[in-house]
Amino acid sequence: KITKQFPKYAFKRPFTQKSILFTTKRHYVKPYGTLNLVNSQPKTNDAIVKDATFLSSISNLEEYNNKKVTFWCRVHAVKGSKKILFLSLRDSLDSLQAIAFKKEPDMMTFISKLPRETIVKVTGTVKKLDKPIKTEDPVPSLRSIELDIDQIHAQLPLPEKSQPFTVADAMMSETFIEARKQRESKSSKDRSGDQGTLSQEHRLNHRPIDLRVPAHQAIQRVQSESIQGFRNFLLAHNFVEIHTPKLLGGSSEGGSEIFKVDYFGREACLAQSPQLYKQMAVMGDLKRVFEIGPVFRAENSNTHRHLTEFVGLDMEMTIDHHYHEVLEMLNDMFVSIFEHLDATMGKQKEIIAQQYEHVNKLTYFSKNPILKYRDAIDMLNERGVLNNEGNPLNYDEDLGTPQERALGAIVKEKYGTDFFILDKYPLTIRPFYTMPDPELEGASHSYDIFLRGEEITSGAQRCHDPEMLTKRAIEKGLDPKSLKGYIDAFRYGAWPHGGCGIGLERLVMLYLGISNVRLVNMFPRDPKRLYP
Repeated sequence: KITKQFPKYAFKRPFTQKSILFTTKRHYVKPYGTLNLVNSQPKTNDAIVKDATFLSSISNLEEYNNKKVTFWCRVHAVKGSKKILFLSLRDSLDSLQAIAFKKEPDMMTFISKLPRETIVKVTGTVKKLDKPIKTEDPVPSLRSIELDIDQIHAQLPLPEKSQPFTVADAMMSETFIEARKQRESKSSKDRSGDQGTLSQEHRLNHRPIDLRVPAHQAIQRVQSESIQGFRNFLLAHNFVEIHTPKLLGGSSEGGSEIFKVDYFGREACLAQSPQLYKQMAVMGDLKRVFEIGPVFRAENSNTHRHLTEFVGLDMEMTIDHHYHEVLEMLNDMFVSIFEHLDATMGKQKEIIAQQYEHVNKLTYFSKNPILKYRDAIDMLNERGVLNNEGNPLNYDEDLGTPQERALGAIVKEKYGTDFFILDKYPLTIRPFYTMPDPELEGASHSYDIFLRGEEITSGAQRCHDPEMLTKRAIEKGLDPKSLKGYIDAFRYGAWPHGGCGIGLERLVMLYLGISNVRLVNMFPRDPKRLYP
């Protein structure tokens, strides 16, 4: 029929699975099979299906009841018989059930042999179900519909059948695993066969597969929106986005936690923060600046919240009268970010909570408590909280993780918020550029901000007097000569100023209430990990 209609475009050879009959506008293929490898060959029209709507996502598929659609997705699982096959299809955050019923035998065989994670182009009719699909499995997520398959084509290359682990196992919640174990009265010893035996290291070694887990997809989207919330708030308040060097001739923070590199025969280091350059930008009359970029810390900490490379969200601004102007700006900025995430990330947070069931809603106010450091020490001592050596806390020592968590619990109990600011830290534990407090000896105009009992940002009013900076640098064991360009920036008229640095991954981890920063960073770097 087609040959008679378009005789000049017909091939003389028989029509086979790989042969295509071209017209001036479209070509026709079998309803199943593999597509040509995409490798920048001459562009042709893709297989066109009459009356089918192409969708770039299946998130709103429920709106297409009784309509024919085409979309790309992954094969999550296939099961069934020669007459009927049930496919679980996954597309980023969403998944659905599809059915192939009494298709030609070769098509049924082709579908049944598709490996997990195959990328396929599917065409079919959306059908609303009388009753939603009931299952303990997180797939399908779209349970009120299914797809009646007309066509399915696999994208080359096909995935290997032997895979490090399956996404189906990696996305199971702890509750689901425990229930399954109780039903089966046994547990698998194969680390690739059950999430309960999938170590974090094994998953991170195969992070591209681990990222396909819907909860991990959702975390990346929350992280993306956190950046947008940070950027949009500051732009709306007349901040300028800047980009500063990451190769430095000297330490930006002081101390030994720096990565040293050879720089054409000279020693250089990777930036611990954009701190010095933020301040110099303010001295250049930009007045309010921020940066989003990588930060490097050679800190041998193997904890749930530390990374050797992370994304820093930094800001710096001039001060008119008092450094608490910065604290007020930070309070409003964080509240704006949280409100933005609450408003836009509802679906993503729901998906994350399905897998990480300990996720709790964050509590915060429009204006949150600002506590003095010494008052916080008194509160901890009143509750009998000891330092890491088992002694009562004093005003000059830094708080460790157990003390910070205890303080967070006290603040939540007393003020009803997960978010608070701790002000006037001891000068001895802060960087050299921190402004001393002129009234409270030993204290400084510095602060940390806490979420769920853990620090998410550290900041201060900065010294803008060059002589004071030189003295403070020497006290911290730094060579003022290596900081000459920075210190000289304050010799020709200097603005009073302050700011902070935020770890993006830690912020997202604590906003969501998940347990490890490595779940947030796409390819985490810590003292033991440089791969992939």
